[in-house]
Amino acid sequence: MKNINLLILLRCLRSFMLIMGVIVPFFESKGLTFGEILYLQAIFGMTVGVLEVPSGYIADLFGRKNTLLLGTIFDGLGFTVLFFSNSFFDLVIFEILLGIAMSLISGIDLAILYDSVEKGNRSSKTEALTRFRFYRQLASASGSVIGGVCAYFSFKVLVTGQMIVGWLPLLFAIFLKEPEIERMDKKAHKENFKEIFFHLFKSDKLLRISIINWVVWCHATYFGFWMAQKYW
Repeated sequence: MKNINLLILLRCLRSFMLIMGVIVPFFESKGLTFGEILYLQAIFGMTVGVLEVPSGYIADLFGRKNTLLLGTIFDGLGFTVLFFSNSFFDLVIFEILLGIAMSLISGIDLAILYDSVEKGNRSSKTEALTRFRFYRQLASASGSVIGGVCAYFSFKVLVTGQMIVGWLPLLFAIFLKEPEIERMDKKAHKENFKEIFFHLFKSDKLLRISIINWVVWCHATYFGFWMAQKYW
């Protein structure tokens, strides 16, 4: 139960993105054109795309808590760079650091959540996941509103608050307990990749459909979100 509460708090803080609701006006205040803003998002997307699968493999080899800890450190570093940013290059570094953090944390928190619930207890897993998602959405909505208020007064106040919030998940990640799971052999990479490939693409039809659906849904929503920014 301790792990679940810590993970919910960690996810709430990561979803409490003060900057996200006003990210385009903030970038424009730094002198960026809308085209340059889209370049930044492309850099972020490519970083996540390249590192998403390897980060999961790293977690299987070296532990999920260690991977999550590393991800929260990159999160904090990213928002610290954002606080001191003065150029397009600074913002490129920010997007890369945030992409690394996203890759390292994405899915790992859910994996720890499932492994922390009593094995075979499906209702408990459903309840934990429901709480996890509810509070995440609540934090995301709250962050957008409060971030908008902060931006109304000062972008400096906004990025200061975001930098502080960006480091807080690390405090909760430190106190997580590593679930007792069987890790992959660190010396048998070829066999490990064969096992992963079989699990993803040959073991279960529903899993394959889910992967395709997830890829299509992410592309559609990500593209739609950024194309609409100019009009919002």
